Amino acid sequence: MDLSDRKKQILQMIVEGYIRTAEPVGSRSISKNSELNLSAATIRNEMGDLEEMGLIEQPHASAGRKPSNLGYRVYVDSLMSSYKMTASEMRELQRAMELKAKRLEDIARSISHAFSSVTHMPTVASLPGSDEVYMQGTPNILRFPEYSDVGKAREILEFLLDMSSMRNVLDLLGGEGNTKVVIGDEALIPQLKDASVILSRYSAGANIAGVIGVIAPTRVDYSEIVSKLEYFTERLSKVLEKEFIDN
Repeated sequence: MDLSDRKKQILQMIVEGYIRTAEPVGSRSISKNSELNLSAATIRNEMGDLEEMGLIEQPHASAGRKPSNLGYRVYVDSLMSSYKMTASEMRELQRAMELKAKRLEDIARSISHAFSSVTHMPTVASLPGSDEVYMQGTPNILRFPEYSDVGKAREILEFLLDMSSMRNVLDLLGGEGNTKVVIGDEALIPQLKDASVILSRYSAGANIAGVIGVIAPTRVDYSEIVSKLEYFTERLSKVLEKEFIDN
């Protein structure tokens, strides 16, 4: 999608502002808190164009804008900055990776618990060489205001606890690439129309391979989760290589 640099900057600010606050972002907020040096009226015109392009939405007549699923896709594909993990975050992930499981059959449960405990996100992982999956941190989905509605919360919880559905979620990674972000309707799964799935592959040797996935509302910090998941799976692969291949 062909966007001017100005529109890219405004879209990025709307996405990141909405991720941070869960509140629609207004033109006045952007004009005050950016280095664009544009009037609120000019920003409103640009926001109108972005809305016509289907990249942002206006929830209420007097409200600011929030990203659409397409807006999130453009952000993830071309506007998202790389998240820089702190030394303490790296240490926390490394500690979580000290697998207590000594059998390959227990790895999926162990790693899904480990990553969920660090990120406080619902995390699903597949068992190497099997179609079995393990889900950890399911109640964490309720900390997001998007699931404050009882009916919506019940629907997503029932979905997360259905292991056949979780197998379908992990299959979204497909056969190419090591990391994938699936946003809303892209999953073609009705229960995920307002959610995103971030998936990453781990492997060791020729016979050990699996997938870890995080499920969250579309208003998730994609940069942070992608960075942490890739860091985790990369180092997990080395741990598994040492534990189960070298020995």
